[in-house]
Amino acid sequence: MAGIKRFITYIYAYENGTKGINAGFAKVEIRGNECRIEVHLRGTPIRMGMDQVYLFKVEGGQMLAFPMGEMRMIKGSGDYGTIIKADQIGGSEYSFAEMDGMVFAGEEGAIAMTRWTEGKPFAVKTENIRLWEPQRFDVGGTENQKENEKNENIAERATAERVNAEQDLTQTKKRQRSFMQRKCQCAIFFRSLSGWTRGSGSKTRIPILHCRRIKMWSVCALN
Repeated sequence: MAGIKRFITYIYAYENGTKGINAGFAKVEIRGNECRIEVHLRGTPIRMGMDQVYLFKVEGGQMLAFPMGEMRMIKGSGDYGTIIKADQIGGSEYSFAEMDGMVFAGEEGAIAMTRWTEGKPFAVKTENIRLWEPQRFDVGGTENQKENEKNENIAERATAERVNAEQDLTQTKKRQRSFMQRKCQCAIFFRSLSGWTRGSGSKTRIPILHCRRIKMWSVCALN
């Protein structure tokens, strides 16, 4: 059926990195995003206690291991079963398609392993197992980063406000200079007309008009 993948892989015991006897098998079934794993071990060097079960990915000559759980061992035998998400092994960003095999680590360095992909050989030892860990975020660093960003935003706003204030002040000064120039010209013109009127001895009625240039009441002479 489409969307279903099944396979059986055989598990071997290892002593001091050397492959030993067949110690059991594992059955894997993938249906959609559901992955079922069933393990049966017999006659392994893991005699008693809890056996740690890992899926692993070969990375840099080591086994990048993803914890699946524990399997109780009695006289070298044990059974284990689990159902996991195929697209997030052990809560990681890795999928089952990226896995290379399974490894079982017991007490005193006892180890068993199965690999279903081809690739370069590596030392099958407990010290060669590197546990995957989720990416850690420095909370303190994150808080400091947020505080720095906040301060930067405040500084940027202050700079923008200062620039706007300087621009407004410049525009105000320009308007004031322009106004004074127009005012002076109107005042000179007004004085010249006023003197001419007084000197002429004319009694012509002079109306009072509003001079829009200097925004004040002025007397403008008419012919």
